[in-house]
Amino acid sequence: MALKQNRKQKLKKELKQLAVLEAYNAVAFIALYFFWIWQFQERFSLIAFYPILLCSIILLQGAAYWKICLERVKEKKNRGEKTARIFSCFRWLDIFLLLIYLVILGLQWQEPQSGWLIFGIGMYVFAIIEYFNYYFIRLSYPVVPFFRRLAQLDFGKSQIAKEIQDYRRGLARKIK
Repeated sequence: MALKQNRKQKLKKELKQLAVLEAYNAVAFIALYFFWIWQFQERFSLIAFYPILLCSIILLQGAAYWKICLERVKEKKNRGEKTARIFSCFRWLDIFLLLIYLVILGLQWQEPQSGWLIFGIGMYVFAIIEYFNYYFIRLSYPVVPFFRRLAQLDFGKSQIAKEIQDYRRGLARKIK
């Protein structure tokens, strides 16, 4: 019993850390961008800001998910179906938001802001990685196991992907 309680406390701590850090990072990215502009009197760049905003939105979704998981552990309630429906919608919203950046790039490609362009594309790639990390495959592992999995291309499904899949299977069973 004590071992189970200890695991539960450890899980609560980990989920709380994930929720807080993801939310903090989302806000920090935006704050750091505006601090940079203010400090170095740079011009606002949509090419750089939009992927930061996009990444922050994805991180806030992650923070919300980990908070929901923490509440499940605390209250022993399973809101899996509702959570899966919400995050399934977020998954489609994120695809739409990711595609918008390609339009922004196309419209502002001629602007002579190569530093911002490189930065923006880098943040866009990071946003895509975060998107896949949340909605498809789990990329967050300790360093050594991560590289072992990378060499074998053996990443497990993300937690959100599992919930969405379980929800869809349940929905398919109800329809039959």
